[in-house]
Amino acid sequence: MLQKTPTGTWLPAWVPESTMTLSVLLILCSMVQSATGGYDGSMLNGLNILPSYLNYFNLNAATTGLNTASVFIGGFFGPIVSGVIADQLGRRPAIFWGSALTLVGILLQTAAQNIAMFVVARIVLGFGSAISGIAGGVYLSETFSSKYRAWGVGLLNDFY
Repeated sequence: MLQKTPTGTWLPAWVPESTMTLSVLLILCSMVQSATGGYDGSMLNGLNILPSYLNYFNLNAATTGLNTASVFIGGFFGPIVSGVIADQLGRRPAIFWGSALTLVGILLQTAAQNIAMFVVARIVLGFGSAISGIAGGVYLSETFSSKYRAWGVGLLNDFY
């Protein structure tokens, strides 16, 4: 079903033998990428109404807004460098490193002891999500077979 093919980089490719299998795998990956972005936003909205969260960080209206908006600060800076990263490293490594940065942001956010650490973690998370999201969209449009391309790329953000 999958064949290992050399890519000339440290990241090997496992290429499906049929384009239908490739399309299904790409759809699943895009669904996961979109759903995790939507889940993060929903999770933080849910946290903002919990008294234990508000009391732990001693949040007021301004710091609650900063905690919520900080992911978009990282999301602002991510697209500035994502094109260069995807062009120089390749689409798949850009998705990999963006996802790794997102995981670092999640770990920092989970371990946050104060507002500053939480905000920095959200910025890192937004930066990594922007890099993987932008490289993912380009990668999908480049790798989908032409028969399913419009349908597959159209599903990229439908699961948000």
